[in-house]
Amino acid sequence: MASGTNRAWAVIAAGSLTVINSTFINNSAFSGGAVFSAGSSLLVLDSTFDTNSANGGGGGAIINAGGTATVARSTFVNNQDTGANGGGAINNLSGIVSLVNSTFTENSAGVWWRIAERATRRDAVSQRQHHQ
Repeated sequence: MASGTNRAWAVIAAGSLTVINSTFINNSAFSGGAVFSAGSSLLVLDSTFDTNSANGGGGGAIINAGGTATVARSTFVNNQDTGANGGGAINNLSGIVSLVNSTFTENSAGVWWRIAERATRRDAVSQRQHHQ
């Protein structure tokens, strides 16, 4: 379990990160509260993102910037972006995000309410999001 006032993981440029059966609680950063992935490959399986936040750059739990991210069988609850770039749970600035059999509950963003902006969403479940 990763918890605290700083981002749990950052993957930048041509790297890769695989997260399996993990829990991220109360992490925060300017962008990508729990995970920041730029130009990388990110795979998240069977994980929980709870009460993570971004305070300006978007993606309360995860931000994807120019890479590929696949999220499967994971839960996102009470994550938020308080800034202008949005994505309460996930913000896809560029690249591809695929969501499979994942649950999104009570995630919020100041501007963009979407779970994953400009993302490919396959079989995403329970998309109860709200825009503040």
